[in-house]
Amino acid sequence: MEFKTISIDDKEIFDRYINNEYENCEAVFGNLFIWRNISNTRFCLCDGALCVVYTKSDGRIAACYPFGNFDLKTVTGKLREYFKSQGQNLIFESVTNEACEKVRSAYESETEIYPDRSLFDYVYTAESLTNLNGKKLHSKRNHINKFLALYENFEYKKLEPSMFDECMESVNKWLLEKYLPSDIDYKNELTVISECFKNYEKLGLVGGALFVNGKIAAFTIGERYFKNSCVVHIEKADTSIEGAYTMINNLYIKNEWQDVEFVNREEDMGLEGIRKAKMSYRPHHMVEKNTIIFIK
Repeated sequence: MEFKTISIDDKEIFDRYINNEYENCEAVFGNLFIWRNISNTRFCLCDGALCVVYTKSDGRIAACYPFGNFDLKTVTGKLREYFKSQGQNLIFESVTNEACEKVRSAYESETEIYPDRSLFDYVYTAESLTNLNGKKLHSKRNHINKFLALYENFEYKKLEPSMFDECMESVNKWLLEKYLPSDIDYKNELTVISECFKNYEKLGLVGGALFVNGKIAAFTIGERYFKNSCVVHIEKADTSIEGAYTMINNLYIKNEWQDVEFVNREEDMGLEGIRKAKMSYRPHHMVEKNTIIFIK
């Protein structure tokens, strides 16, 4: 198997193999592309399958469950050989339950399989994020009311290229309130956002921005995927502006995604603060994902 680095010109290949058939957020070209340099993400075509591998933070390589129509034994066998050539056993990550059962049936005695809660996707209805109805979302309505009371001079705008420079300047400032310039998370977040802006139109991204007193207070970026759904890749806000995150979340879906049923807001990466925030919006369901390690 010969893997190559993902380029923007490979979007047509990924779209053809993925074809909006997978609900997990890894099954989106835009997501794989904007993280490609950080994760050393590479791909190859093999016997009807699109195979994607990347480097984990611990230095090991892992693979997405292959995309496309393929014979599991044939493609997995070649992936196992490739991984052995790299000095390790095959690891599949972010495998949905349906795909996991296929692997379990074929390789049960040769694998260790466990759910990875930190990689579960949070999926909401567009209606719930727009209307925030019900007692369970009362606190979100309070955040919006507080914002409206504090900031009369605000405006929502669809994100346009003319706003990209101001977004980068703003997010750099916001991130430096949380990280040191030498922190890898600071560098990675700037890299991913920059990749979104540099390839915005080619990736088919859709964004929105919230302005308060003429300055960007928050922005968000997502794209259409999986049947009647969208996925949100980026959401950043000035935390000194009360309710900015709640407002951009609400206005973005209300203005850009009223034609979809579901909104995937991706995983929490095992970070307690992010988990708490995403759970507070009461997800409709989670996309459960598993790690599969071949032990033989």
